[in-house]
Amino acid sequence: MANDGGKTDESAREKFANRLRELRDAAGAKNADIVAASTRSAARTAGARALTANTVTRLLAGRAVKAPDWDVLAAYVQACRQHARHTGAPAPDRLFDLTTWKAEHTALVRMLEAEATPTDGKEPTRQEVRAAVTAYAERVRETWGHLDLEVLLPLDDQGRHPAIRLREVFVEPGVRADPPPVELPRELVRRLVESGELPDPDHLPRGALDALKQLQDAYDQRPVRRVLQVLGEEDARKAVLLGDPGAGKSTLARYLALTLAGRQPGSADLGALADRVGIIVELRQYAEPQWCRQTYEDFLAHRQDQLGLCVPPTVLRHLLRTGRALVIFDGLDEVFDPKIRQLASEQIAAFAARWPSARIVVTSRVIGYKRHVFDSAGFTHYMLQDLDGEQIAAFTDRWYTLSCVGDTEQAARLARRLQDAVRDSRPIRELAGNPLLLTILAIVGRRQPLPKDRLGVYRQAVTVLTAQWDQQAKHLEIDLPPAIKDVLDVLDRGEVLMMLAHAMQAGTSGIAGNHIHGRDLEDLLRTHLQDYGLPPAPATIGARALVSQLRERNFILARYGSEVYGFVHRAFLEHRLPPTSTIATPAPGRGRLRNSWTTSSFPTPTTLPGTRSSCCSSLSWSRPTRQPPSTA
Repeated sequence: MANDGGKTDESAREKFANRLRELRDAAGAKNADIVAASTRSAARTAGARALTANTVTRLLAGRAVKAPDWDVLAAYVQACRQHARHTGAPAPDRLFDLTTWKAEHTALVRMLEAEATPTDGKEPTRQEVRAAVTAYAERVRETWGHLDLEVLLPLDDQGRHPAIRLREVFVEPGVRADPPPVELPRELVRRLVESGELPDPDHLPRGALDALKQLQDAYDQRPVRRVLQVLGEEDARKAVLLGDPGAGKSTLARYLALTLAGRQPGSADLGALADRVGIIVELRQYAEPQWCRQTYEDFLAHRQDQLGLCVPPTVLRHLLRTGRALVIFDGLDEVFDPKIRQLASEQIAAFAARWPSARIVVTSRVIGYKRHVFDSAGFTHYMLQDLDGEQIAAFTDRWYTLSCVGDTEQAARLARRLQDAVRDSRPIRELAGNPLLLTILAIVGRRQPLPKDRLGVYRQAVTVLTAQWDQQAKHLEIDLPPAIKDVLDVLDRGEVLMMLAHAMQAGTSGIAGNHIHGRDLEDLLRTHLQDYGLPPAPATIGARALVSQLRERNFILARYGSEVYGFVHRAFLEHRLPPTSTIATPAPGRGRLRNSWTTSSFPTPTTLPGTRSSCCSSLSWSRPTRQPPSTA
């Protein structure tokens, strides 16, 4: 044990790293040669470990507080031996003896574990750790064990749907490493995944082709891998998981906490994560004024004291020191204030530096994510992928088995009906790749056949995405001036989407029919908000805020290139009215707009001369004038 400021243990770490460098030099190898040799070995031998350049660099640095995993060390030694044999380097076989290396590794592990033990007499006993973890596991099961379906259910189905346990329906998603920063509608991404080919450039708006080429290169180089396997690897000790709204980021965080708390037979293979304790930090709560400038340790102590959703501070420090903690910082995108989000990111990086033996996972939506802080801190990045056909089928089988209690024939029939709809209907298939939307499909499909009732699905999906998910499930509010917020609060998002769908489809057909230029979009929404009584300047602010919400929070709009927008899911183009239908017009009210309406015709948009060639441009709408809210 180090009694002189850690010099003895620092020397042991450095000596071990020197031995590894000497082995590399004796084999006549460079770091890149070791990576290449391990990759070849992994391709030939099942279970063999492929090393990355980052892993080799860290292994040779000799500064890690925790000893490297044995499988990493064994792969390094074997890669050096293979390179020496391939090049004929005169390195004696005894240098590559795994038994010797195993003994040295064990000695290093014991020394570093001793270093991690505090000398202040406050280390908890094994019994105290076990009791604290058991109590925490019980609270995890109580809090996150069941899916919160209330926010997803139609109003006439509230309270009637059977309870669903998360672990019983969870389907492990895939991830790709280091995703490119591109944003495209799902239709284009799915076509690229299914065919491997790029669409006709003439049918794409400006900027989309370059983004698709960048995505195609990434897909060719980075295959889809199981997320739990990836998170257990050495390269993912500090990881950021990016995903679209509804992609399952928070669900994965809770599943990890539940599975690690349960340790029940039949659990998914967690690999190197299996002996950890999952601790969730919900960043939307940490961003509250009383916490955002405190340490995460202080916040977790409060969570333990008030809710039991952490272990006591002394046990937490023990788990962090000894590498038994998996800390998941969930929902960085839910910190709306850019300064607070930047501060939260920096504090996560500092937390990881304070506790180098802990595994750290950060989740965030892609849009608005800034990666500089995490790149500088050595975090790796992964992107959650849409569910494939096999994963969709697994989910629907499990869902209906649980929701059709005691009726296996009904469960099989409903699962088969939904799976057929996913296979036969491109719009349904496009939605089903998103776990949140797939859950809505399963809920609606329990009562109505799909795709016959796909408009009902779209209505419920739009309601959840635009009105319920952030406010009711996440309890998030965006800061806006009161006058603008009052109007946006009562604004019918479905009506807005109908208007946008008409505008987009007034342009050219095909893929290009799903886009509108940013200036046209803002003009359309500004005029719409002025009909609600907002003056021009506040209406402009409100229009920009609404575009931001629909893109960044609601997962309704995507942006091609710089200033062209389209629906994330082309299916929402069907969320529109025929030319003879009506839309609601607000009646005069007092103070805030009242929820009472009169109706007037909703006209067909017409394209004026001089439109932009690649997108729907200036539109003429003979809309009725709305009465402004009374100020009396």
